[in-house]
Amino acid sequence: MKFPEKNTRQKILETTMAFFCVGDFDPSMTAIAKKVGISKAAIYYFFENKSALFAAAISAAPAEMARHFEKIADGDAPADEKIIKIFRFFAKKMREKKAFSQILLRRLSTRDEKLLAEMAAHRQKMVLKIRDLFRDGQKNGIFRDFSPEKMAEMFFGFFDFLFLFSAICPENADKKCFLAPPEKTIFEFLSLLKK
Repeated sequence: MKFPEKNTRQKILETTMAFFCVGDFDPSMTAIAKKVGISKAAIYYFFENKSALFAAAISAAPAEMARHFEKIADGDAPADEKIIKIFRFFAKKMREKKAFSQILLRRLSTRDEKLLAEMAAHRQKMVLKIRDLFRDGQKNGIFRDFSPEKMAEMFFGFFDFLFLFSAICPENADKKCFLAPPEKTIFEFLSLLKK
């Protein structure tokens, strides 16, 4: 018996998410297998059933976002530039994956305790990274004196709002239906914090 490639599991997850992101919230296992270029049985080698596959695909996305976030936060740039890059990254992902926001919101509303715990852990790690960026910016004379902990929470409150907005009103996520575009708002927010 030939076993699937090691990265086949990842391809299955990415393909499932691709279906979700174009609004197909219930792709067939056959359609997923065909798109990956494997047999339907090969999917069951990695996932017990369709529900397990969908849960794994939805759970993988926040972890992927957190990895990209950490890469930016740990990069070589001043703290304020890192914060702007992080914001742009999240805003871009929310625009690209509007349907995913809807799916994730649906899963969270079903009180999937495991997913809720994973999301809370990822969010907390990211809040702490932003807090550390604010502290670093203060230490290096970029930001004035304020509570980095409170500012990090406020910053993520803005992300939470954008996430919910893109999930609830996906048809408006690309439109300028804010008083000011989100990117302009974050620039203004950061300018208030600078020395």
